[in-house]
Amino acid sequence: MRTNSKLFFRDQLYGNKPSIKYERFIFLSLLLLPINCFYFGSMNEMLFELGLYPYLIISPLIGVLLLERYYHNSFIVKLLLFFLYWALISGVANIIGIYHSANYSDVGLYRYFKQMLEITVGIFLVLFISTVIVKREITIERISEFVIYSIKACVFVGVIEIMGKIVGISVFLEVFNLISHLVNRNPYIPGRIHTLSGEPSWYGIYTAFAYPFLLHMLLKHGKHKILFLLFLVTIYYTTSRTMYVVVLLQSLVFFPTIFKQVMSRRLIPVTMFLIAMSLWIGYNNQSAVSTAMESVTETISSITDFTMESDESYSSTARLGMQMTAVNMGLAHPFFGVGEGQFIFNFASYIPEWTTGSYEIEKAELGGTAQVHGMYARIFAELGVVGLLIWLSIWALSVIRLVNAKKDATNNEKKEINLLLCLIVGVFACGFNVDSFRMMVVWITFGIIAGWYLKYERRINHISE
Repeated sequence: MRTNSKLFFRDQLYGNKPSIKYERFIFLSLLLLPINCFYFGSMNEMLFELGLYPYLIISPLIGVLLLERYYHNSFIVKLLLFFLYWALISGVANIIGIYHSANYSDVGLYRYFKQMLEITVGIFLVLFISTVIVKREITIERISEFVIYSIKACVFVGVIEIMGKIVGISVFLEVFNLISHLVNRNPYIPGRIHTLSGEPSWYGIYTAFAYPFLLHMLLKHGKHKILFLLFLVTIYYTTSRTMYVVVLLQSLVFFPTIFKQVMSRRLIPVTMFLIAMSLWIGYNNQSAVSTAMESVTETISSITDFTMESDESYSSTARLGMQMTAVNMGLAHPFFGVGEGQFIFNFASYIPEWTTGSYEIEKAELGGTAQVHGMYARIFAELGVVGLLIWLSIWALSVIRLVNAKKDATNNEKKEINLLLCLIVGVFACGFNVDSFRMMVVWITFGIIAGWYLKYERRINHISE
């Protein structure tokens, strides 16, 4: 029976006519990725900030990867395994502290194993995604189509939300509240939209992942122009500082491609006409343009506001304050850190004095959930400089491999490399705002890059032979 099971899963993955389409699991997962706040009680730790991604693919994942070694090991997976090993070593080095750690809602050992489970699931996801991409020949084009379906769902709900919250049409607001009640349990957020996500900044994390795929398809095929504009409208009405900065950075990555296309396709007259029309429309609607620009400028500038005289400044103080707390913790435990998941039990001794008066930090000290609000500061605090260097090396090596691949890449592959680099910029930037390994866009990004690069290596090696 065991042999038959192995043959079944091997046939599904390698066969010419598999009865199970594994790419459909990826498609369904990407479609639901922005939904991150389902009602599942004790499973909160694994459900926030990742949609239902791991739960949609865990069954075929186990079948493919655990019954038999049908996967392609990439440089990303190897580094992730080093990261996991170091987290284990750090845990052993801090075992006494972890064993005795506890607060109002959690205990050290439970939290440690829970975090290790998240990292392990993430590595399995990278293996599964990269394997399916290689063996089923899933292209970046196909993945882009999957993501665009997801964007369409977000934009559809976002337009309904804008009509209800911003324009003030009650029937649209009622429809949105019904949708929101079905897909997430967060409280109503007035004046800001978050579409299918539980909160605007979570929608920003999804945007960091989705935006490069939509921009890639727009530049390559000229498709989805209206969808692109509506997507930008939903981004604007989130008033999320993270989202504004990330989209700006990703657009800058694509700027050389945009400029090259304008020049190569002789679109200069059309471009100049569109610029002139935009200026004319702006001139005749100066009040609206001024209000919009002022809103964006104030939102972005509030990142450096630590006066604690507004909600934004309170948020900035709490975020930077907790990240500095993590840095102080890492400096005190530079080699092993304090152990994976142990920040919440040790942070109080490392809080900077200048954060006094921050409601979020004071609440955490009184027993609330303490968040670092930054992946890299958290890794430094919990796993020391070694863990941080391993994690950063994954991103750095991905960029280096992709840039070097341009030398032998086809024109189409060069466009895909630009997309992947843009994806890295956006998702990596999210690490300065979110501290959780539940941020599933990280694992999906690693899986896509690993799968693409394995396919690229196979093509180059085939040519060499």
